Amino acid sequence: MDIDNSIFINNYVNGSREGMGGALYIGQGSNATCIKSVFINNSALSSNKSLEYGGAISDDSEINCYYNIFINNNANRGSAVFCLF
Repeated sequence: MDIDNSIFINNYVNGSREGMGGALYIGQGSNATCIKSVFINNSALSSNKSLEYGGAISDDSEINCYYNIFINNNANRGSAVFCLF
């Protein structure tokens, strides 16, 4: 999956999947279609919040980030990005 030229602002998660990923949760979950890798390019993630993991992004799959801006994201673990592995 590709996410290009996108803006994620003021997103919040508090209980879903244990509070993972204020803006994006990228995981291997139980979806019928399993996303193996994600590319995030030329995007801005600002003022996103998670109560636990990854203020902007929580990832337990393969993630590739290029030329992105992370500003003022907040979480207990991984203010901008939390990677499980």
